[in-house]
Amino acid sequence: MRFGFMPNFSCEENIDECSSSPCANGGICKDLINGYECNCTNNYIGSHCSMSLDETCFGHLKPCQNNGKCIRKSLNLYVDNPETECQCQDGYSGQRCEIDLCLKLSCQHDGTCQRLPNRVAKCLCTKQWHGDTCQ
Repeated sequence: MRFGFMPNFSCEENIDECSSSPCANGGICKDLINGYECNCTNNYIGSHCSMSLDETCFGHLKPCQNNGKCIRKSLNLYVDNPETECQCQDGYSGQRCEIDLCLKLSCQHDGTCQRLPNRVAKCLCTKQWHGDTCQ
């Protein structure tokens, strides 16, 4: 007599991977064969619904500075660390909008820096001064 084997019979146990509640922030777990899938509620994404859409670019850090808008390059909502790029506010530049063009411009003689679209800044000079930096 042999134990553990019976012809034409398969002994498989379906394990409910959702029993450990792997989905965060109200995500609904769908049990699959050898796995699970989280269906996230609005405002959350990721394989465990752990990333808030309110966080810039769906990540844990806010990569864009000076109120730059973060654009997610990957449309796959299940990618936890997507590639991103920043759209800078007027007068800022750099990969993460970290460069304030007005700080680099140094307007002279009471000229004021004006931040313009397309990562441009220029000096507005008083009447008696002119030039790029009101020199």
